[in-house]
Amino acid sequence: MQKKKVRSLLTATLAVMTLGQNLSLPTAYGASTEPMASPPADSNGKWMTGEYHVHTYESDDAQESLKDVLDTAFDKNGLDWLFLADHLRMSGRDHEGVPLPGGSIPMSKGIIDYQTPIIKELQASGKYAGKTIFSGFEWDMPQYDHAAIGIVTNDPGSAASLKAVNQFEYLFTNRAENLFDPADVAKWAALDNRAFSTKADTRKGIQWLSDHYPESYMLINHPSRKNGGSSELKIEDVRDFNNIDPHVAFGFEGMLGNQMSPDRGETAEVYGGTDVKVAKVGGFWDALLGEGRRFWNFANSDFHFKTSKDNKYSSGYWPGEYSKNYTWVNGSSVQNIVDGMRSGKSFSVFGDLINALDFKASGDGREEAMGGELAVKQGDNVEVTIRFKSPAKNNNGDAVSVDHVDLISGEVGGKVQPGTPEYSKPTNDTTKVVARFTSADWTTDAEGYNVITYKPGAADKSRYYRLRGTNLGLNVPGETKDGEPLLDVKNNTADNATRFQEINNRNYGDLWFYSNPVFVNVEPYTDQQAVEDTAAALKLDGTNGVIADLKLPAEGQHGAKVQWESTNAEVIRVADGIGYITRPAAGQPDAVVSLKATVSRGAENAVKTFEVTVKAKEYTDVEAVQLAKEKLTLGDLSAVKSDLYLPAAGVQGTSIVWESSNPVLMTKEGKLAFRPKKDTSITLTATILRGNASEVKTFEVNLSGDDSITPLELSGVIQSADGAVQPSGAWINQDANVSVIASVYVPGTTVALQVSLDGSGEFQPYETNHSLKITAEGQHTLEFRATDSLGNTAVLPLAVNIDRTAPVITLKGSSTISLTQGDSFVDPGAEVTDKLGIAGSIVVSGSVDTGTPGTYKLQYNAKDLAGNNAVEVVRTVNVSRSGSGNNGNDNGNSGNGNSGNGNGGTPTPAPTVTPTPAPSPTPGNTTKPSTEAVELQVNALQGGAASLKDAADLKIPAGALTADSKVALKPVALPTGGTLTAASSGVEITSTNAGLLNKPVELTLVYDKNKITSGHKAAVYYYSEQRNKWIYVGGTDNANGNVTASINHFSTYAVFNYQALPMTDLNNHWAEAYTDRLIGMGVMKGFDDHSFRPDEKVTRTQFATLIARALGLQSSGNAASFADQEAIPAWAAGDIAAAVEAGIIRGYEVGDKTIFKGSEVISRAEMSVMLANALNSAPHKKTSDSITFTDRSAIPQWAAASIETGAAAGILGGFEDQTFRPEHTATRGEAATAIYRLLDALSI
Repeated sequence: MQKKKVRSLLTATLAVMTLGQNLSLPTAYGASTEPMASPPADSNGKWMTGEYHVHTYESDDAQESLKDVLDTAFDKNGLDWLFLADHLRMSGRDHEGVPLPGGSIPMSKGIIDYQTPIIKELQASGKYAGKTIFSGFEWDMPQYDHAAIGIVTNDPGSAASLKAVNQFEYLFTNRAENLFDPADVAKWAALDNRAFSTKADTRKGIQWLSDHYPESYMLINHPSRKNGGSSELKIEDVRDFNNIDPHVAFGFEGMLGNQMSPDRGETAEVYGGTDVKVAKVGGFWDALLGEGRRFWNFANSDFHFKTSKDNKYSSGYWPGEYSKNYTWVNGSSVQNIVDGMRSGKSFSVFGDLINALDFKASGDGREEAMGGELAVKQGDNVEVTIRFKSPAKNNNGDAVSVDHVDLISGEVGGKVQPGTPEYSKPTNDTTKVVARFTSADWTTDAEGYNVITYKPGAADKSRYYRLRGTNLGLNVPGETKDGEPLLDVKNNTADNATRFQEINNRNYGDLWFYSNPVFVNVEPYTDQQAVEDTAAALKLDGTNGVIADLKLPAEGQHGAKVQWESTNAEVIRVADGIGYITRPAAGQPDAVVSLKATVSRGAENAVKTFEVTVKAKEYTDVEAVQLAKEKLTLGDLSAVKSDLYLPAAGVQGTSIVWESSNPVLMTKEGKLAFRPKKDTSITLTATILRGNASEVKTFEVNLSGDDSITPLELSGVIQSADGAVQPSGAWINQDANVSVIASVYVPGTTVALQVSLDGSGEFQPYETNHSLKITAEGQHTLEFRATDSLGNTAVLPLAVNIDRTAPVITLKGSSTISLTQGDSFVDPGAEVTDKLGIAGSIVVSGSVDTGTPGTYKLQYNAKDLAGNNAVEVVRTVNVSRSGSGNNGNDNGNSGNGNSGNGNGGTPTPAPTVTPTPAPSPTPGNTTKPSTEAVELQVNALQGGAASLKDAADLKIPAGALTADSKVALKPVALPTGGTLTAASSGVEITSTNAGLLNKPVELTLVYDKNKITSGHKAAVYYYSEQRNKWIYVGGTDNANGNVTASINHFSTYAVFNYQALPMTDLNNHWAEAYTDRLIGMGVMKGFDDHSFRPDEKVTRTQFATLIARALGLQSSGNAASFADQEAIPAWAAGDIAAAVEAGIIRGYEVGDKTIFKGSEVISRAEMSVMLANALNSAPHKKTSDSITFTDRSAIPQWAAASIETGAAAGILGGFEDQTFRPEHTATRGEAATAIYRLLDALSI
């Protein structure tokens, strides 16, 4: 009864079989060394070397131990895997060659008792890591020679798998029954009959493997050898074996072992060490391949010994020493390796002739390697690619190189049927060497591979391709003839050592490799299909503007042919697959020609037409430059005020090089670098080029002048000895250093400078930026004048006033005044005189309270314009009690006004009363102001300082006021602070004539520390009447109960309790000085993680919102009318509407719509426009008359005026290289800086 075939699984019967105690073995056997089942397959795969026909001492005719065989195979010769194949006969020795004490035993028992345990023991000791070992065996096929058998299960080396070997020996050899376990014999006999005598029994053994262990292998060894009474193995036998199960019987040992034998391979017909069944082109193997059988060739050592222990005989090389199989394996288990062998993706080699091979066939967009089947359609073009390389030396120490490689091919038909004459035919008459390649035919790639590409042409029939290569030339006496290997001759040398050496020399002088084949299966394809496919795919590239001959494809798909015709042979003439082009003359129109392609195969054809435009000839170089000169124009050049477009290319492929007669004004690129003050003519010269031809054309250009330009400007610095910069005409009490520099409008212009001192009219040469030292007291004038190389002049007068003599204060009236309590007091005053007749203001400190008796002192101080302090003068005012008899004069008490007992006794003097100072006001939301006020007359050039007792100090630097003015400090009640808590009284600062401040002044306010709560700090605010709220200024807490801030206008100021929000990423950031105020004002905020993110980009929406909030703009309630209004987020809509109403934002005109583009990151140019619009909405300070950026030509016209306005106001600045970079986008830090400066310019 036929048993059901189940691949990769044990039968139920064998799954429960066990062996005795001696089979309790580790499970690592058969894999590498890991104690686990077969590892998962590596999807990428790898090449592994190994063989499956090796003997040890357990074969009675072998002479080496198991360990020596494994050590040599793996450690010395580098194999990756080894399948042992000791004879499945009676074995009389153990693994080390020691005779068995009880006599010979069946080999299957030798595998169980000795071979398997020793392998596992060696692996457990750490040997052969990463190597795969498996115990197969060599079977004496009944009536035939040998085959290598491997019973492969999913648990190699297990008791059940070893028992299967034992069962196979019982069934298919002539071992006596009493050599097997009686219980096993009883089970096995009930299932199968023994079969070990006939050819049919051989077939039964293969069938048994297929039925019970379908993943096993049966590979024929030395296929042409007849041993003893065995029969010759014929092709019908091999066909039978393969028909039984091609998954089990899938190959043979074509590259023989026993290479050290005198009769090479110990077989009658051996050619170059290879069995005739493989070596003969068109022979036995080719007959099998010609049926499409997946039947492969392998190499083995058939190792028994290299030379016998008595040095009389030689047999085979050690495993891996001379022959190797290279097999592509996914994984490393026994099953993975057998699957790799079964796939056919392998090649075999003698003497390391090659150690790498990549052999593929491709067609119709696909490719297949050795063992693969490439499917193409009839007529498809097939290409064969061969890549191989060799090691530097082989195991014999010889340098190796391939002389030639043969590509062998034969046709593939269907399998022949048993009983037919073809079934016994051992040849394939279609097989031949289709190509032979030498080193002249291959190239070497970057990886060191020799690369061969061969194109067999259009596929007509299914066929296979295989390779054969050798180190021998085509005709080597005794070795090759016309490239074919000759029969190996037996070596009969009598001397053993000489014979051994001659055999070895013969073998290493005669090296070969054989690959397994690639099949190309051709699917029939109709003529109509081929024609239709070709017509659909047929195309001509570059049919527009053709200037060169066209290559017209003559071959189509699947063997179709293409013929071409032209509708105008004078323009395109078709011949030999080329469309020869005749171009129209220069100046003529391009020609349009139709090319008709007729696609045909057999009786079928189709037509496809292509329109081709043939470009007319170009002009010659001389003609081209002349034409370009005629065509070159620049338009109206009579009054040029902007850049000119100067083309770099002309007609007909010409190039144009420009030169300017005055590149300072206009560059050779046509950029108007500088407009002259007056109309100026320059010449632009165009040199037109193509090839070696050239023409010159000139253009006279009149640059329109600009009277507003200042071509030459002088600027000076007066610096006192203490390093302070002084304005011209200011009084100082130190030496002065004066320096002047000249600025020119046109780069490259040279300047000559002169200076005249104190109106002498005599001018001396002056070196720019050279310091002139002025030391004498008095008023000095310096006049600098400059003339540049363009004839422009400039004059700069400067005045230096030096006064080192202090002014003198003289009191008006008496220095001591006596008053009675309740009298009125008017300070008689004082006057100050100065050596040079210019007096500063007198500052009076102290006060007189006539309502409280006591002695009061008034201090009189003055400082002249140069900063010299007068000696302080003091006036004393005595106020006596009204009842003390004081008559109000300087004489003391009157006679009738004495206090006492009234009886004329000695009078008691009235006490001198020191008034108690008024208490400091308690800060708070309803602080009661002091009644005191301070006024100070300030010279604008000199500056000044004033103090409000226990409340405020004000320091006004020189030049801060726009005009001389009286400045007053007055305590006032605080307007409501809303949710703010006041920590000081209010101080109102006013000025009679100052207007806007030119620079900040310093205000210090006294506050109550007890009003500052934990987590808060003292901060200065001012009250905005316009916004009806307190505005944050900030300041520095001096830790002594006062805080100092720079203020940019006069108003009402106070200190409040302020909760600062720390920003972790602002420490040491350049923007930190600017962000504090905006955060305090509530204009900008941080993020939830306490970061400010100063380097984050800002959108147009965000920046517009910041300006609106900083300026306190309020919307009328109407939304802005931008076309993209819906894209404006709700949180910003009100601020943007307010900014639109204030004229700060206008948007972009796109067609008939105005859009805002709120989500786009704002550029520096866009930011400048918004800032300038805000500046122009109110009076503001101006710090500079003009500023010039080196990249001003890159500034858009719509932004130029705004950038100039912002720069003049000190809001906008450039980079270190004096560029503005208008296209750069703005960050939060840059936005904070610009808005901070905007507030300062607007005195907010």
